[in-house]
Amino acid sequence: MFRIKYAILLFVLALLAGCSGTTAKTAESAAVTVSAVSDTAPSQSMAAASNSAPGSTQAAVDAKPTNDIDKAVSNALLSGSHGPAWFSECSGEGHYIMDSKTEGTTVTVYLLAMDGQYGFEDGNFVKVSGSGVIPTVITFSLDTDGNYTFVDKKMPDDGALYTSSIKKLFPKALQDQCLHTSADTGRIKDLAAQEQKYAAVYLKSIGREAVIGEYRDFPHPLLTDFGVSVEVANMMISNKYLSNFPFWVGNREYIEDGVRYIYQVEFDKASHKIIYSKLAYDTKTVSEKLVFDASNGAELPQ
Repeated sequence: MFRIKYAILLFVLALLAGCSGTTAKTAESAAVTVSAVSDTAPSQSMAAASNSAPGSTQAAVDAKPTNDIDKAVSNALLSGSHGPAWFSECSGEGHYIMDSKTEGTTVTVYLLAMDGQYGFEDGNFVKVSGSGVIPTVITFSLDTDGNYTFVDKKMPDDGALYTSSIKKLFPKALQDQCLHTSADTGRIKDLAAQEQKYAAVYLKSIGREAVIGEYRDFPHPLLTDFGVSVEVANMMISNKYLSNFPFWVGNREYIEDGVRYIYQVEFDKASHKIIYSKLAYDTKTVSEKLVFDASNGAELPQ
């Protein structure tokens, strides 16, 4: 209901099974460019490439106690998130504090939160995983210097238990906001804008310019849009050797052992071939290439 894991492969398999499909929506007003970033963008910029799984980096979260409640909430959301998806490069968050209460040295904060993980798709910086608006309760301990230290984070249950768990977690005065988050479009846009500032800061840190947005903001043309049969398109998607490549005709970027690579899918209309290439971002040197007959899905010799 509230956590939106972009299960792309499952979505595409269902889409391909149902029809030949059409391209996704073109960029909408929600997409922003790096030039729109203000000097007040979040200071928790993301680390550069790691040496772990392709494309994964970790948010540079300041774990030190802070006397700034907004910063404390931001740190708690970033450090407690599911972390970047394996094909993303940075994480971001947005939040709105509805209310808080202090009992002794315990501070309970009631908020609406959103998180997202961003990666490069077709040159755009896209939210490839994350959540919608989630009512959240975060507990901090307060020391004698007025610093907040994270203790606990709670979110409502999903599905049929959502309403009852909202009523257990939140004061009555806040429950209506929590139960109707999708109706508050202004709040959704504000949280998304906060989240996208993290993406913009990351882009600036690596010297890149890109349009920032959600998956639905950009076209992702499928093989079936080029006349490839559903059966062959499904064969490509289910091929384990092609799992790093995008499911659409286009490209996705990964960072592997500190090196940025482009995983690219092309359709050659003249020869009716599907071409999968892995190339270095800087040099465009091709390190892997697989070619398939678009008529039957058979791999062709190089």
